Amino acid sequence: MRKLVSALLTVVLLLIAAACAGRSPGDPVGAVDEDPYSESALRYGMAPMPHPDLTYQPDVVLVGGGGRSVRSVTADGLTWRIDGRAPRADDLAPGKVMFVTGRGVGRVLDLQREGGDLLVTIGPVTITDVIRDGTLAKQGIAIEDPVAYQAGEPIWALDEEEADARLATPSGRAGRSAPLRLAPPPPRPAQPAPTRGGGEVKSVVANFSTGVSLNSGAEVSFNYDRDGTSCPGGPR
Repeated sequence: MRKLVSALLTVVLLLIAAACAGRSPGDPVGAVDEDPYSESALRYGMAPMPHPDLTYQPDVVLVGGGGRSVRSVTADGLTWRIDGRAPRADDLAPGKVMFVTGRGVGRVLDLQREGGDLLVTIGPVTITDVIRDGTLAKQGIAIEDPVAYQAGEPIWALDEEEADARLATPSGRAGRSAPLRLAPPPPRPAQPAPTRGGGEVKSVVANFSTGVSLNSGAEVSFNYDRDGTSCPGGPR
């Protein structure tokens, strides 16, 4: 289910980034590749850009370069390795909101420097945590060339020890039960490359299975099956 939610959240954030896009002289975040199907944009998302009709919250840091400033992201989408030399990357700090792409936006929970890169672990934010004032146009969504992203295994499907290891931040602070790790946590897998084009994406986690079909439209299915108890959910 979390994979499905992550996919839907990705669509929302991409729409926010597109609605906020614009270019103005002297833009502090620098020039970016605005092709939504470039390699960096597909893998990490589109860059946010200042717009005269939109005001961000004062603690939002627009990191320059968009997807080209991103080195990698963990499969759970929480820890982003970004170029420490990217415009405004030095303004990042715990408590700030990082906005590097439409997929890389969240409250900074942990920040570590590794060589010339920054490892930024983020948590969830609402739209009003990012946007202070503005006008957003309501538009229809045409699914002509969909892109599917696979999220990491949801935390509720893991035992407590493995969950703590998965949630541990690069500095060693874990996210659920262990307040501090003296030894470095095991490395978390990187997020796989997205899949472009139509078709069906399925995932099975514990006793749950979800599916998303992206062709001329979008259909979602959800099923639960355990010890003879099943709860099928057809296309939606």
